[in-house]
Amino acid sequence: MRSCRSRTNGRRPRSDVRSAIDNGTNSGGTWRNRGARPPAGADRTPAVHQCRHRREAAANALRPGGYPSVQRETEAGDATPSIWKDPKSPYWQADIWICGHKFCRSTRCKNERDARTAAERIEKELRESLADQGEILASLTLDYIAERWMRDIGDHHRGEGPKIDEGKIAKLISYFGKDRSLADISHDDVLKLVNWRRKHTVGKGGKGRDGKDRKKPRPISAYTVNDTTEQLKKLFTYCKQRKVKFQNEPDWSDEQLWLREPEERARFLSGAEQDRLDDALGEVRDDCAPLIEFSWVSGKRATICRTLEWSHVHWDRGVIEREGKRGKIVSVAITDTIREILWPLRGHHPVYVFTFEAKRTVDKLIKGKRHKFTKGERYRVTKDGLRRVWNTVRKLAGLPTEGLDRFRYHDLRHDFATGLLKMVKEKTPAAALKVVQEALMGTRTKSRIGCRFSISPTTFKRPL
Repeated sequence: MRSCRSRTNGRRPRSDVRSAIDNGTNSGGTWRNRGARPPAGADRTPAVHQCRHRREAAANALRPGGYPSVQRETEAGDATPSIWKDPKSPYWQADIWICGHKFCRSTRCKNERDARTAAERIEKELRESLADQGEILASLTLDYIAERWMRDIGDHHRGEGPKIDEGKIAKLISYFGKDRSLADISHDDVLKLVNWRRKHTVGKGGKGRDGKDRKKPRPISAYTVNDTTEQLKKLFTYCKQRKVKFQNEPDWSDEQLWLREPEERARFLSGAEQDRLDDALGEVRDDCAPLIEFSWVSGKRATICRTLEWSHVHWDRGVIEREGKRGKIVSVAITDTIREILWPLRGHHPVYVFTFEAKRTVDKLIKGKRHKFTKGERYRVTKDGLRRVWNTVRKLAGLPTEGLDRFRYHDLRHDFATGLLKMVKEKTPAAALKVVQEALMGTRTKSRIGCRFSISPTTFKRPL
């Protein structure tokens, strides 16, 4: 008669396994624990997978609260509702899996049998509500939807778009909380958000590091408030595109949700202001003045000018071409005035056209971003650096910096358009507006006017 050891092929008898499971131990009895070599033909899989009782024990593992969880597999591949007892609640909880997504619900039942029936009912209701959805969202919490929106849409915006989107989403999360569900945000909640946002201010006031007075704190503009509301609307739209239905969605057509924005104005310079601005550009740093002059004579946006690279400048063809807003190709003719601005900058930097020379060595962390410059080296002009130089230029030129009549950096673009319009009207009055439009956009527009008149980048000239 063979021994029990040979019948179990090197494993402990089933009775020993059961007693080990009941006692919570796993000592002795197998070649794995003794450190001996397995006998010929022995199963080398872990012991927990060799015994049916151990598999059942692993499936019925205790939850953190000490209550067992029951879960069965269905033919569709999704597990049936798993019910478990939360020590902090008198009711049984249910974990429902649908298409790989987990939904946690309370059965509102204190009896296990009733809880299992309620869990199956809740699962049926969930499947019916999600039956017409093309994509099932695991959660409608603000934090989860915002992360999905940034990954699918926000991170693909150009330039500083992702950073701006993150800032607007951070405001929404700071007000509603990251665990707030979009389905629970009503029309009144959005009204309260708008009123909360209107109380915010910009500017610190007091004294700066240089001892000068800072600007007094002032309320943020209506544009900024509406941007926050618009971002929340985009999250709702993102969910609705995935066929999520909201019962209490805010009425976005209500005028109370949107502040009235002032009409856009076109500020341009007078003859005297142009002369003062020319004189002021000669008094600022030599490495920053060319950037402002180029923006003035080309009429392009500040970001396009500031990030211009030498690979975009084609001296042989006499044109500057680069990708601009919304992926459109922006073209600028290299006129005599633009050549005088760009030609002396050759050799300053291998990549960027407009750079500045560091006056001292700096290595410090400002607002979570490392600023490291070496004295004598050249770096691309930053957004904050251009803003500081522009503020100095405006003060030297005597241009207003506050109020409705203030002259912004973007108004250089308006002044360019005004001067070009006056010049083109004298030659081709019928095509004047179309020429200005194409000069500002930097692209060709297919239209009847564009076909009748020969419009090329060399047409867009504006002397300083």
